[in-house]
Amino acid sequence: MILARVENIKRLWELLLPSCPAPNDYQIGRWVSRFNDTELEYAVNRTAQKFRKSLPPDASTVARYATGILINERKAGVGMTRTVLKREAR
Repeated sequence: MILARVENIKRLWELLLPSCPAPNDYQIGRWVSRFNDTELEYAVNRTAQKFRKSLPPDASTVARYATGILINERKAGVGMTRTVLKREAR
């Protein structure tokens, strides 16, 4: 199950951020063990929005940005949480 989730996040990353290599399996595995799929998809989408228009400085910066989104959104309980709650209410 975890390996499938890692592969799914890698595929999503490659689809939305083709100009930036996906984080390594270790990093994605850490995300998968800590966050649910909806949170991960949200973070990848937000990261893609940020770096789609300009070339990212390097792959590690992009991965750190995505990690920051995951942590900050969970702590704040806004943004992603509202979207998730709306989807779950349907």
